[in-house]
Amino acid sequence: MADTSPATKRVCFATLLTTDSYVHGALVLAASLRATGSRHEIICLVADGQLSRPALERLAPAFDRIVSVPILDTNDANNLALLGRPDLGSTVTKIGIWALTEYERVAFLDADTLVLDQIDSL
Repeated sequence: MADTSPATKRVCFATLLTTDSYVHGALVLAASLRATGSRHEIICLVADGQLSRPALERLAPAFDRIVSVPILDTNDANNLALLGRPDLGSTVTKIGIWALTEYERVAFLDADTLVLDQIDSL
């Protein structure tokens, strides 16, 4: 797990899930960060009430913390329909990372990111 000794700066990697569909990606992200030897905490933000209990149970062992954040939506259905991506309306929920004020630095990574090399210096 992450090194949280007082001599170590509080730094974390964070990702966000608003639906169950990215659970596998988030698990791969967490595993890839650990495989590179990251010493930082790995946090998963989840949109309030949007993930199933089984999804949350699968995420819990992979992340140092699961943090629930309020879901935000752009309510811009017309433009999102033009893009063919109605799911993007809730991407503004990412600003929930600003609630992680106990950290000196937060690096946000999308849940479909695969880390191939040590990135603790970010």
